[in-house]
Amino acid sequence: MCVACAIGTAAAETGNWPVPPQNNVAGCSGGGSGRDIGAPLQVQVRDQFGPYRGDQVVMVSDLTGMPLVTLACDGPLDQIRLRPGSYRVQAFVGDVRSPEVAVNVPASGASVALTITPAPNQPFDSLNID
Repeated sequence: MCVACAIGTAAAETGNWPVPPQNNVAGCSGGGSGRDIGAPLQVQVRDQFGPYRGDQVVMVSDLTGMPLVTLACDGPLDQIRLRPGSYRVQAFVGDVRSPEVAVNVPASGASVALTITPAPNQPFDSLNID
């Protein structure tokens, strides 16, 4: 079997995908491998207290709003592999979300910090009852 042929075929097949296949294990640890296809987009999810470390979902869409990648992790740093280009990125924790941010991802990669406001799981404040 021709190993170079198989690699070339696999690369040609993934060339038609809207986004490269994701390595969810490495993506949720904020790392990646040189073997992963695509440019890395590092996404840090924060709240008012600092990096968020629980069940956040990061969604990347194209500029028209069509979702391309959704990654659910429980650490503060996610890595999503994308083709170089412009995207919209947003983070969710339950029904609370960050503002949507436009980001340009060059071939060398990019990073963005998303802030969830208000912080999820805020204690009930009985002083705000009407």
